Amino acid sequence: MSAGRRRAAWRATMSACGSPRSCSASAALDELTGPAQAHVGDTLVSLLLAAFTEDEPGRMDTATELVDRIRVYTLANISDPSLCVESVAAAHATSPRQLHRLFRRTSVPFDTWLRGERLERVRRDLLDPAHDSRTTAAVAARWGIHDPRHLARALKSHYGQTARELRLTRSD
Repeated sequence: MSAGRRRAAWRATMSACGSPRSCSASAALDELTGPAQAHVGDTLVSLLLAAFTEDEPGRMDTATELVDRIRVYTLANISDPSLCVESVAAAHATSPRQLHRLFRRTSVPFDTWLRGERLERVRRDLLDPAHDSRTTAAVAARWGIHDPRHLARALKSHYGQTARELRLTRSD
C-alpha cells in the first residue's frame, strides 16, 4: 500500500471513529516523513484492523506462510542427511527454538514430520519394483537415513513391518 493510500485509509478510519484523539494522531502522522510514516501508518492500521475484527493480526498468516516455506524447503532437500532443525532454521534466518515454536502450532512437531516424510519415501521405494536391485540401505540413504538399525526400528514402529516384509507383501 502506498504512503498516500495509507494516509487516506487512516484518515477515513479516524473520521469514522470520530474521536478527538484520532484527529491529533492523524496530524502527527502527517508530520512524519519517509519510512517512519509508512511504519507508523502500517502499525496503526494493523491495530485498528485487529480491534475491529475477530481474527488475529497478520502475524498468524506470516507464521503459517513461514511454516509452508519451511516445509517446501525441507521437502526439496529431504535427501540431504545433514538436514536437521538447525540447518533448516539457519536457511530461514530463524532459530531452532523459533522453528519448534512455529511447528507447535501444527499437529506434528518438525522432527516427527521430517522423519515421517523420509520414512514414507523409503516405504514408497521399497514397495516399487523398480528399486528391487537396490539394497534397503541404498534406498534409505537416498532419503537421508544412513543408520540401518534406526531404519528397521522406525519402519517397524511406523508401519508395523520391516523393510523385508514391506518388499515381500507388496502387490506386483
